[in-house]
Amino acid sequence: MSGQHLSAITSVSIGGVAATPPVLPDQGQVFSVSPPLPPGTLNDVTVETAPGAALPEQTLPAAWFADFNDVAQDDIFHAYVETIFRNGITAGCGGGNYCRNDAVRRDQMAVFLLKAEHGSGYAPPACTGVFPDVACPGPFTDWVEQLAVEGVTAGCGGGNYCPLSSVTRAQMAVFLLKAEHGAVYSPPACSGVGTGRRPDCAVTAARRAATRRARPASRATAARARRRA
Repeated sequence: MSGQHLSAITSVSIGGVAATPPVLPDQGQVFSVSPPLPPGTLNDVTVETAPGAALPEQTLPAAWFADFNDVAQDDIFHAYVETIFRNGITAGCGGGNYCRNDAVRRDQMAVFLLKAEHGSGYAPPACTGVFPDVACPGPFTDWVEQLAVEGVTAGCGGGNYCPLSSVTRAQMAVFLLKAEHGAVYSPPACSGVGTGRRPDCAVTAARRAATRRARPASRATAARARRRA
């Protein structure tokens, strides 16, 4: 921890459990090792000070995030996982795990998107039975149908939603942009960015390259024609 008047701190507790005795290298820093805590939880941090100290006992609500078992501190996605956990978009997959490498199903994605859009306390209206392959009631049905109401998805074809199918990276792009910008949002035309180009962008890029190669030849041909004339 860092701050002011920290030299008066005598003990630190995290989640109501004592941490190691604080080490204070200077007035503005305190080091203490967290006790074992349930993984995938947010915990209050409380510091106690000596009687009469300028800094009274303080508690920082939900200041310490106890990592999920399967998302280590040095994981490249750790900060993103912690952020959506703190924002109430996900609680993990149970047992202190996040299931980092699991594919996300289409019905689960509806919850992610709507909570990200409306907030962690959002609850969609009750389902009415829009998709024949999404039973109403059901654990994700309200969310799936609200996603359709907002125009973020129209299903997977044939009147179905395909709730148990995994969301591809391409589909994810559509979900995220429509959830953020609205159902009528249409992105700019592709330009063939990256190596995994869409086929139509790859064709367009090839045509542009061919055009660029052809232009000098055309100018040279015209010059030769003028000299012959």
